[in-house]
Amino acid sequence: MIVVTGGCGFIGSRILEELFNKGYNEKVIVVDYLTDDNVRKISKFPIYDFIEPKYFLAQSNILTKEAKCIFHQGAITDTTHPEPKEIMSMNFSYTKALISNCILNKTRIVYASSAAIYGNGKNGFKEEEKCEAPLNVYGFSKCLIDNWLRQSNIFSNYNIFGLRYFNVYGMGEGHKEGMSSPIYKFFRDATSSVPEIKIFEGSSKFYRDFVAVEDVVKVNLSCAFDEMDSGIYNVGSGKKISFEKVAQITREHFDNSVEISTIDFPGKLKGRYQDNTHANLVKLRSAGYKDIMIDPEVGIKKYLLDLDTARKNEDSIY
Repeated sequence: MIVVTGGCGFIGSRILEELFNKGYNEKVIVVDYLTDDNVRKISKFPIYDFIEPKYFLAQSNILTKEAKCIFHQGAITDTTHPEPKEIMSMNFSYTKALISNCILNKTRIVYASSAAIYGNGKNGFKEEEKCEAPLNVYGFSKCLIDNWLRQSNIFSNYNIFGLRYFNVYGMGEGHKEGMSSPIYKFFRDATSSVPEIKIFEGSSKFYRDFVAVEDVVKVNLSCAFDEMDSGIYNVGSGKKISFEKVAQITREHFDNSVEISTIDFPGKLKGRYQDNTHANLVKLRSAGYKDIMIDPEVGIKKYLLDLDTARKNEDSIY
């Protein structure tokens, strides 16, 4: 049996897709909230069971005994979420309880950490405490889980993998709205009734390590099924490009027919915003992951083509 928490979300649903496409012969349980949109995203998969998060945690001691692997993708991912207690409850307390049951039952778990842990990145992006200084409660909640596991010396004895996702993009992120990638946002700007790509003032100096969701899924599955060493790992492309460059690539996709305009930087993000991310992949490679990451410029251009195809097919889930 395999469990995917957050299985209706962006990365979780893509993990499901890959599990069934690759023909893994396991019963799959999805943990998420039940909505019509979520049903549409997963109804094409022959899942074994669907459990809402609060009921899953109550059963997790029993279910982790039976599970071959847990993919824990469920979390509050909105970095501007107004209720810090809710973020800490879901991202820290819930995750800690689930991992504790996996430790108790010696069950492999791959959980979503985040590059938000690195804050402004002034000390680099290595999986080391000296590099870690989150700027918001979301990043802090993820950092606490990593610290708890490291300081408990858990990784040397159990199959536990913490994956620090950088800026993930790809098909299936549309429901994330304000937390969707700039690529998706710029595409929506360019195809709106008044086509105009809007970027923050200073976007030529805002850099991100954009990583394709296909690569994120492959790393998850490699941790679950291959001979990988347990630990905390960055998952990025290893290359950074500016928001302005992403806007230019999007504009070129539309034959330069769409204007790029600058808007004021939002006041609510000042002091809470990462203006630079760049994944160091040395530790991931040394743990045994060898696949080459998709170059962001190549991946972004393909993604724009895929978005165009979905839009023309009136696929509201893209």
